[in-house]
Amino acid sequence: MAFAGFGIEWLNNYMKSYPTGIIVQDIIYETKLLDTLKDIIEKGPHKGDYAEILMKLGSTATAKAHYEDADIPLGQRVSFVKMLVPFKEMIANAAVTMQARMAVTGDDRSWGNIVELAIKDLKADMSYLANLAAIGDGTAALARVVSKSGTGTERVLTCDNTYSDFGWENTSLLRPNMLVDVYTAAGVLCISGGQVTAVAPGKRVQTGGWLATTGAVTVVGTWAVEPDDNGLVYVHGSRIPIGGDYWTVTGRGLPMGLKGIVSDGLAGGGTGTYGPAKFQNLVRSSPYKALWGRMYAAAPPAGNTWVVGFGVASETPAYGTPTLWDLSVIDSVITDIKLGDGNGKPDTILCHTELAAALGRKTKDHNNVVVNVRTTDAQLPAADVRIPAVYRDPDGDSLKIITSGTIPKWCMYLLSSDDLMWVSPEGGAFDFLRETGDIWEIERGSRKTHFEAPYYGCYQLAARRCDNCAVIMDMRTDA
Repeated sequence: MAFAGFGIEWLNNYMKSYPTGIIVQDIIYETKLLDTLKDIIEKGPHKGDYAEILMKLGSTATAKAHYEDADIPLGQRVSFVKMLVPFKEMIANAAVTMQARMAVTGDDRSWGNIVELAIKDLKADMSYLANLAAIGDGTAALARVVSKSGTGTERVLTCDNTYSDFGWENTSLLRPNMLVDVYTAAGVLCISGGQVTAVAPGKRVQTGGWLATTGAVTVVGTWAVEPDDNGLVYVHGSRIPIGGDYWTVTGRGLPMGLKGIVSDGLAGGGTGTYGPAKFQNLVRSSPYKALWGRMYAAAPPAGNTWVVGFGVASETPAYGTPTLWDLSVIDSVITDIKLGDGNGKPDTILCHTELAAALGRKTKDHNNVVVNVRTTDAQLPAADVRIPAVYRDPDGDSLKIITSGTIPKWCMYLLSSDDLMWVSPEGGAFDFLRETGDIWEIERGSRKTHFEAPYYGCYQLAARRCDNCAVIMDMRTDA
């Protein structure tokens, strides 16, 4: 018998018995990179518009020799500064349209499939945005334009951003059907809500000396102004307004990510500096050096004294170009963190699968002898299996290795999970909006029989301090 009706009550009754493995409150966390960050760091609800973190400035130094009749040294004042971390909001929407309804000719399972597809699309959409946030710096920038071509409604934008000055390569984080906004270098809006119809990411190749290349993205829509060199592509409706402050409640932007946390706010220079100069309402300068993430590269960029170079002189290392490396590079970074002011201890390595495979190969020398590290119980390899899951430093401490395709192939993040915080308002980070009490509601502002299910998230990735985390760039994956 043909299916006789379709209304909002059918949709919401169906959702009440929907498989819990697909529809859960934390559906957003299925994205790989954000999943990793969420799993390894502290989580907790916070009240109000901000999460508050106190940072101690400096340390006391009163120790001295003592002798008879000597005065006891005066205690030194300990001072703190309050860091305010605003939550950031994200939203996506699932829809069942008139056309989808008309396609239903069977029983309950027919329209059930429509609901399932809509929710799966919602999950993929929100998860992708969350992944972008997890690697970024909160600005919602996706790519930097170097040139353009095309007329009418279509523009092909050539983008030249790199992992060393932007956090990722050219158009690698764009995908077809995304909606984007494009601005000139001066901040003038070129197009709002343009649709991406094609993406052609540029790839570095060994025969090209691993030098940076460009990628292209095709954007269709109504262009008010032509994009120019150093213009930027953003997630639609997410850019921070000119003069706006990300670190205010009304500052817009996406939640903070790795690029923003593991940064000095200076490296790279140009339009796409590697990370924000201001972090959690404090400027990354003395006395707030704890907010400077550790950065390592083949060679430091000109004029930068914070980035540490590890390249071999015979290779003529250059900032932003992958070069040869060995396990001593990773060991040196871990040692710097352990002996640093933060007294930290990194416990997680995040990198691309290809770099993890290179790390596994480097546990053996040219004579196929395994590089071992002594622990309290035995001699164990520095990394295990072809795609290693664990790295052991010279002290025998283990770091979990987690791979993600979102992280550029030539970059490795070392994180101290004790210093990172996942903060969200009390009641949880993600859920359907449920403004009418149920998941599905009549489409707003519409007189058509369309239905929608808005899905909302509110959270922030925060750091007690950044100098116990590091990024190593320019690591070749072919050696």
